[in-house]
Amino acid sequence: MNLEDTRKLIEELSGCDIEIYLNKYDCEFDYIDIGKYLNYLIENNSLSKSEIILRSDINKFYAYQILNGMKKPVRNKVLPFAFALGLDLDETQKMLKCCNYAILSPKRKRDSIIIFSLINELSLM
Repeated sequence: MNLEDTRKLIEELSGCDIEIYLNKYDCEFDYIDIGKYLNYLIENNSLSKSEIILRSDINKFYAYQILNGMKKPVRNKVLPFAFALGLDLDETQKMLKCCNYAILSPKRKRDSIIIFSLINELSLM
């Protein structure tokens, strides 16, 4: 989508009923279930759920709820999965973006430490 398309959508949005707009463009919004996405990553990396949960250091019961789509975790609970899966920075950013979370920013102290850890293949701990 280019800047002109974005401007047209903003103009349309400013002069309409929000429900009509959301229904009109519903199929164009990016919706990715975090549990489905994590399961996809687990399968593509030939790992087991139990192994990833152990590596993530997230409560076993809560982690299975995330993977089964019963819970939508906050951003800070998604990041341990990135480390457990051995994702690099680009893959982690993609995961965060796809799940509608803010990407890691080197302008934030905590995010900088996480970025450093991902680049240098360190653990989250």
